[in-house]
Amino acid sequence: MTRTWRLALLTVAAVALLAVAAAVAVTVVDRAGSGPTEVDAATVAPVPFDHLPVVVRRAAGEAGGCPAHAYRAPTEPEGGGESTMFRLGDESFLLVVCLGPADQHPPLARWGEGADASELTVIDLGYEQRAGLGLVVRQETTTGSGGRLLTDWIFEREGWLFAVGHLRADAASGTDLEALLSSWTWG
Repeated sequence: MTRTWRLALLTVAAVALLAVAAAVAVTVVDRAGSGPTEVDAATVAPVPFDHLPVVVRRAAGEAGGCPAHAYRAPTEPEGGGESTMFRLGDESFLLVVCLGPADQHPPLARWGEGADASELTVIDLGYEQRAGLGLVVRQETTTGSGGRLLTDWIFEREGWLFAVGHLRADAASGTDLEALLSSWTWG
């Protein structure tokens, strides 16, 4: 197993472990002293997604009990169930994870409050309103000494939390991720 694969799998495991423990290990960098709120949510317009060739469908309960959902992806998934990974290149991955019941996690409106800074450091935390998803927490973090960036979009549906993450070596964020989020459907 290559170093990149081990890093990706460890990252998926770390995200799932932190979610199950209902603690997000982050430090919110807050210039104003109060942090972002739901009221500050930016409306994000959907982007075209027809160029994404793979349709991923999860039946109700298939992804750790989460509601049925579907989305389009840039490549075939690697893994399934509660977490699905997509390799975008040698150093970039998309991760889709069912985090479990929302009542086992901080409410989206208070995401990141009182968190531990031992694993990840948040460099940006904000809220977005997205068609089909509603309120979404957007959290950008750095991981360990390797300086890899992880951007997560966390949202809730029918009492369950989901996270879509982009793990990469640099600040570039591809349009495939925006297209995946725009393609998300329920049921």
